[in-house]
Amino acid sequence: MLSRVNLPPNHIHSLTLERNGTLLRVRRDGTYKVSLQITYRGTEKWMNTKDGSYTLEHNIRHYTDRYSNGALLLLTYMETVNFTSPHWRKSMFSEGIFFLHSGDRLEVGTNSLPLIAVGQNMEQKTVFVVYPHFST
Repeated sequence: MLSRVNLPPNHIHSLTLERNGTLLRVRRDGTYKVSLQITYRGTEKWMNTKDGSYTLEHNIRHYTDRYSNGALLLLTYMETVNFTSPHWRKSMFSEGIFFLHSGDRLEVGTNSLPLIAVGQNMEQKTVFVVYPHFST
């Protein structure tokens, strides 16, 4: 049985998911740890369109009202996968600590959406975490 002492922290006062389900809104100024892991996997259909290597990319875009030029890249990760078989997997992880302002929004992007490994244990393969870290 869980007691109030060892319950996971509740951060609804720091972050909310926008109604469209794609943007995470910061509700409090502070320092946040931002992490993203995506696991990709090859498929035969996809492999038939490539020449033996492909560059995977994922990123976290930062939208803020302080700049009028749209999104800034907060984190980005690129890696080239060389393959001889359609049965490959690749996990990519990126993380950083950033000061974010109330009203800022974060969004995950990838150049390889059809290659994201879904199915059993997806929560262990693809994770987006934003966590207050020394909040002010």
